[in-house]
This record gives sequence, structure tokens and C-alpha cells, in this order.
Amino acid sequence: MLNSCREPEVFKRRLGVELVTVPLEELTKASPSSASDEVNRIYQQIRPAMRLAVGISESDIRASCALAAGLTALLDKFDADGFALGCFAMMPLVKTTACLALAYFNGLTPYIGACEGDLDAAVTLRLVKNLGAKHAWMGNPIIFADNAVQLAHCTASWRWGDVDLPMEVKRHHESGIGASPSVTLPEGRSVVLTRIGGDLSEMLIVPGLTQPAALLPTCRTQQRIRIASSKRLLSSLTGTHLIAVNGETREALRFAGRILDLKITGEGDGF
Repeated sequence: MLNSCREPEVFKRRLGVELVTVPLEELTKASPSSASDEVNRIYQQIRPAMRLAVGISESDIRASCALAAGLTALLDKFDADGFALGCFAMMPLVKTTACLALAYFNGLTPYIGACEGDLDAAVTLRLVKNLGAKHAWMGNPIIFADNAVQLAHCTASWRWGDVDLPMEVKRHHESGIGASPSVTLPEGRSVVLTRIGGDLSEMLIVPGLTQPAALLPTCRTQQRIRIASSKRLLSSLTGTHLIAVNGETREALRFAGRILDLKITGEGDGF
């Protein structure tokens, strides 16, 4: 289960977040043609930052931009400021992946987007963006015994504040279709791993330091992070994804946790 909570009224009661369920068919109706003005606008924003891997075409990029335009239309329609997308269920309908679109939303817009329908991750992304995070992304944690974790996912943004990080666009790892950003994230930086979970009653906060990493045969963007205790992280996990917030954000997260009456878990010293 990706979410620790699946009850909309709990999101409203505990976090003040109102959820609206939108059928995927609405997304296909809202997505314009790849030649539309809105798709061209999004394309012009993202195309200069990327290098295309072998086999990726301009039409692949425009398909991602059309999906981003459709998602923007739905966000406007429902006056929403973020979404959690059932991306694997979506792929047969739109014939592409949401990876590049999600990276665009999280890095270049006021909105946030979470994949795999992970609502806990979505509200966490919304929180850290509201707190002013320069760069935050969600990833699957691969936890090592030597007090390190390697995050891997296909949706990290290439935009770091006002700077574009090196990025190559590849096929989506699991499906082999679409367009997914492979972003080179900085090493030797403070990072905080976080997630609201535990039926929306807890907030994980784990500080760390990014390290050089050999890429594993998994999702496209990867980041290795040294932490105080792998055992503590394992015992504190409340979901499949973690949010990595680059920068020293522990105090801001602790303060937000107190305001939201969340139990803080996972913290360790040494970073």
C-alpha cells in the first residue's frame, strides 16, 4: 500500500487537505494535441535543459508536454494545487508516461505532482514546497546496511532553484516507453528524507549527506545518501516512497510537524 491513509475525510481533518477524485478519462479529454499553443509553451520551457538519449524523439517530448497541459487544465478546473496520479493505470490510455510532466510540475510550476497515486507523498511534497524547498523529489528507497540509502525514481526535476542540472531523457525504466528525466543531482550536500504517514499522524525526518553513487539497474534518477542509522530508518518507514528535500530543512519541518500535531520519527544526530 502506497498511502498510509485512504480516507479523504482524514486528510481534511488532520491536514486541511481536500481531495477530489478525477477519472483518468477526464485527463485524456483535457489533453490537447501536441501542436497546440499550450503544448508549445511548455515545450519551450523544458526542451533547452535536456539531452535526448538514443531512441528518444521530439514527438516523445511533445507527448509529455501534452500530458502536462492536460494536467494543468484539470488543476485549473478544480482549483487544485497538486495531484497524485495513477500513472501505471494511465499509460495504456495516453501511450506515454507521466515522468517528465511530473518533473516539470515539481520544478517549474507552483503545483506539485506525485506518481503511483501516492497521496501521502503528494501532501509531503506540497508541504516542503510551501516551506520554500529549492529542490525536492520522491523516490523509492534502497536501504543499505552501511548506513546509506539510495533513492531511485523517474520523476526528479532538473530545476534547482534558478539553475538547470544536467539531465538526459531516457525511456521509463519499468515500461520502456515515454520519456523520463535522468538528472545528475549534486554530491556533498545536506539533505533531509521526509514523509507524512502513519495514517497522517507521523512525520519522518532523517538528515543525511549526498554521496557519489554507482548507478543501479533501476529508475533513472538516483541519489545515494549517507544517514546516521539504516536500522532506524527501516523501523520508521511508513510508505513506499520518501521525499528528499535538498538543503538543511530540519527546523522548518519540525516546526510544521508541531503545527500539524504530527509525531516526529526517524531523527538521528551526526549530520
